[in-house]
Amino acid sequence: IQQKENMPFDGKLNAQKFNLRDLGDFPSSQLAGEFTVDGDIKPAFKMNLKGELQPSRWADANANGQIDLTYQAPDRVQARQFDVTIGENRFQAKGALGGAQDSLNLNINAPNLSQLQFGFAGSLKVVGDLSGALTRPRGKLQLQADQLVFFNNRVQSARINGQWEAGD
Repeated sequence: IQQKENMPFDGKLNAQKFNLRDLGDFPSSQLAGEFTVDGDIKPAFKMNLKGELQPSRWADANANGQIDLTYQAPDRVQARQFDVTIGENRFQAKGALGGAQDSLNLNINAPNLSQLQFGFAGSLKVVGDLSGALTRPRGKLQLQADQLVFFNNRVQSARINGQWEAGD
């Protein structure tokens, strides 16, 4: 007889004027929100994160949003709700990716990526539906980027309207 012992965890965070800069190389922030996290470390890691980013500041931009996500090791993500706005930039995801029947809808409308800091700049718009494995997705994607900067990379302009069936 082999007994598997799971190692559950849970926690709550209620933050007001939380400054990530105090923890490391992050932009100055004043984050507010209520979040819960729970899951299991064993036998397979699983984490649920749910909460609301209440009206906050990220660098010099307003920020708010709703998050309800699950990550299940090794490669499944479920976004029951992901809708985060930082300045003029809005990031949305709904669905899941990693399971055979999963489908994830993405919608990114980020006209001012410099508001995110971390060396990002330019604009990015992405609309897509992905399915299959997290590391080898398939699906449809429309992407438009202008003056895009990420890390040490620069893209003057990109327009992609694609569909691919390779993947798991």
